[in-house]
Amino acid sequence: MAEPKKDGSERRRSKRIDARIEVQFRSGKEFVACYTQNLSKGGIYLETETLPDPNASIEIVLELPPSASRKKGDTIKVVGRVVRLMTISMDSKTIHKIGVQFLDVNPQTQMQLDLFYEELANAS
Repeated sequence: MAEPKKDGSERRRSKRIDARIEVQFRSGKEFVACYTQNLSKGGIYLETETLPDPNASIEIVLELPPSASRKKGDTIKVVGRVVRLMTISMDSKTIHKIGVQFLDVNPQTQMQLDLFYEELANAS
């Protein structure tokens, strides 16, 4: 996720879009289910009860909702690095808010991400 510049703007290449999408990420040997809070073309912001290793590279699977161009069960798989982590207590639960920057996305996967991002942008 982007850090603010000295003039108050951000270095982010695309704006964040609020979206609650089911996601799984690999924490150790297991996949953990959680939801996005928002996403951009270069990263994702998650809320989870499972804490990944800070600065870790994690595998993420986005469960895409069905649409005219997608069937149920379509996914996008990417690898990202934890770049921001905030832990809060809510209703006697500990929630971790995690900013993940996508790493080394191949062109086909980036095209899928871009199309999905544009669908979300047009819907909001």
